[in-house]
Amino acid sequence: MFKQLGNLTALLQQAQSMSAHMKGVQERLAGRRCTGRAPGGQVEIEVNGQNEVLNCRIDPALLAAGNPRTVEQLVVAAANDAIGQARAAAAEEMQQATGGLKLPGISEMLAGLGLGGAPR
Repeated sequence: MFKQLGNLTALLQQAQSMSAHMKGVQERLAGRRCTGRAPGGQVEIEVNGQNEVLNCRIDPALLAAGNPRTVEQLVVAAANDAIGQARAAAAEEMQQATGGLKLPGISEMLAGLGLGGAPR
C-alpha cells in the first residue's frame, strides 16, 4: 500500500512539473509573433503564438479603391495565413517540449488550450 502511495506522489510531482512546463510554453507562445500576408501584400495581420490578433495593416490604396468585398477577402486571407503560422509555431514548441515524441491527441489538446493545433 505504501508503495502505491509513493507511486501516486511521483505521478503528482510529474503532473506539477508538466503543468509548469506547459505554462512556460504558453508564455513563449504569447511572445511569439507571426505575420500573415494576403496575396499581393496589401493586407498584413500580426498574431501571437496564442492566435491573438495584435495588429492589422491595410494598404491605403486598397481602401481608396472603394471595394469593401475585396478588402474583406484579403483580411480573411491574411488572418488565415497568420493563424497557420501560429499553429505551426505551437506545434514546434510542443515538439521541443516533448522531446520530439509523437503524442496521440496533442493537436486536439493544443486547440482546446487555444494554442493552435487542429482547427476547432
